Amino acid sequence: MNNYYISKLHPFVSFIYFVGIFIFTASLRHPLFAAAGFFASLITLFVIKKKSALKNLYFALPMMVIITVLNMLLNRNGRTALFDFLDNPITLESLVYGAVSAFMICSMLMWFSVFNEVFGSDKIFFLMGKRLPVIAILISMTMNLVPAITKTFKKISAANKLNGSDPSSGKIKTRIKTAASILSAVTTYTLENSVETAVSMKSKGFDDKKQKKRTSYSFYKYNLRSFMQTIFVVIIFAIFITFIAFGMTKFTYFPTFEVHINYLVLILYSFFILIPAFVEILEIIKWRKLKSKASTSHITDSPIH
Repeated sequence: MNNYYISKLHPFVSFIYFVGIFIFTASLRHPLFAAAGFFASLITLFVIKKKSALKNLYFALPMMVIITVLNMLLNRNGRTALFDFLDNPITLESLVYGAVSAFMICSMLMWFSVFNEVFGSDKIFFLMGKRLPVIAILISMTMNLVPAITKTFKKISAANKLNGSDPSSGKIKTRIKTAASILSAVTTYTLENSVETAVSMKSKGFDDKKQKKRTSYSFYKYNLRSFMQTIFVVIIFAIFITFIAFGMTKFTYFPTFEVHINYLVLILYSFFILIPAFVEILEIIKWRKLKSKASTSHITDSPIH
């Protein structure tokens, strides 16, 4: 797990924060809030994962276009007709609704990517290991499964390229055969690894019901700072829930647009979901300044020959 500021927080604080982001991202259907959530998740993803975030963007953009177009073609609600396609009216309301749905889905995927990057399996065990050990192990293994399969796939693909079997070049029949062999090898390796993990866990007594309560070590301490951070997050959540209850984020799509917006709430929401990106950017600036001062002092203190 990388050394990000948000990953240094107590697991309970960061878990509550991400749960709140997931809830608000999935529930706020106002176009401005959906757009703010999308760009905030995109900025945070680039700050946390840097260049590797481009892979998520390459996947998200086509999916957004597909979701928007499908909703526009299949949803016939709305009164503002734009044009006809195969004798079916395409309305502005269905277009905007599809775009907002695409923003929300892609925002959720990118927030989950950020969560997976900063919230390691050790934090899952810390939060759930004592009361729900089976669920904690299941979640932890699931989070580690995809990266492990991806790493294995890259190794096997590289080995096949050295042997002259490249699934990205050659005839279609040969490429399909090579890809199938790689997939078979990855599946076999994953199943063998799962069996080895199960045997190892059994030998350590994970399925022994007669065994005494298992203890675990953790260096996470819930201090006064963690308590104040928790209170801050809970207060912000309560404020947003109050705003939503009073209809300050309401937006009706059908049959026509009905807008309710409070720009102060939008600014506050944008600031809150951008906190990880802001803090990480400040940490990067601070680190570069310290590094620059250290290099300058080293040049100044070095003897002149």
